[in-house]
Amino acid sequence: MMNKSLVESIYQPIFNFWVKKDGFSSGTTPFLAALSTLAVFFFGVGDVLFLINIFFDDPIRFPVNQGTLWLSLIFVSFVNYYLFFHIFKIEKSGKSSDFLFELEESRYRKVLYLIAIHITIFMLLAFISISVTG
Repeated sequence: MMNKSLVESIYQPIFNFWVKKDGFSSGTTPFLAALSTLAVFFFGVGDVLFLINIFFDDPIRFPVNQGTLWLSLIFVSFVNYYLFFHIFKIEKSGKSSDFLFELEESRYRKVLYLIAIHITIFMLLAFISISVTG
């Protein structure tokens, strides 16, 4: 089970990133930040799947068509929103006048750098996995 503080420590810098980039919208910014946080966790699952694929030289196949994929993504995104804000009770926005969370700049940068490194590792493993299994 995910820990609320872990989810918050990733959600808050991502939320601040989207607010600084696009401005604050009460409906879309928390939803976008929650989806971005979920994507970070999915990249972690993908890393594990690609490592299994590389070590065992056996491709992992997911037989779904495009319609099923889109419906699944929509369902998962709404379940994620409910989980974040109703089950974990994570604050949707910060208390300041510009709606940003009060974070140390070093923490903000560290989390965004870790996310960038995490996505880079995911992409490298994906390319290696594709080249190994053909």
